Order: sequence, then C-alpha cells, then structure tokens
Amino acid sequence: MIDILQTVKTIIHSKGSYISVTELQTIPTEDPDFKTFFEQPLLTAELIKIFDALIQLLQGTWNYTKYDLDSDIKYQYSIPVVHYECKEISCSFD
Repeated sequence: MIDILQTVKTIIHSKGSYISVTELQTIPTEDPDFKTFFEQPLLTAELIKIFDALIQLLQGTWNYTKYDLDSDIKYQYSIPVVHYECKEISCSFD
C-alpha cells in the first residue's frame, strides 16, 4: 500500500504546481456532484501533504495525537445569495 501511495505521489508531483480544472473534470465518476467540487485548479503540494500523512499513518510514524490535517484544499460551492430589504408590508429582492 505504501508503494502505491509513493507512486501516486510521484505522478501528482510530475503534474507541476497544479492539476488543471480540465483534468479534474475528466476524472471518471458515478457521483453527479463530484465535479462541482473542482471549479479551480488543485494544488499538488496540498495533495502530496495528504499522501505523506497517509504514509506516516501506515508506517506508524505519525507523530501527532490529533488526526486533523491542515490543508489548503477547499471546495468552493456556488450558492446564490439573495439580498433583501423589507419595508412595512412590501419586500424587494436583488
């Protein structure tokens, strides 16, 4: 398993600083919402940090008591924001 994770790390590293949105959108999936998470390029360094942590966990060398992983990978959701203003009985929406 560790060898597989090391191989994946090498592949990710070879992609440069980012994995493009175009490449992320080509990932085969049966989850219809999966691709909505990737609307911006993905930092490869952040993915590598995750794989490094997994390797350490498998090797038993994880030096932390918490299993939280500080990563800059954030999913951006496109949620419409409705602004409104109500005056007495009538309301107007932007």
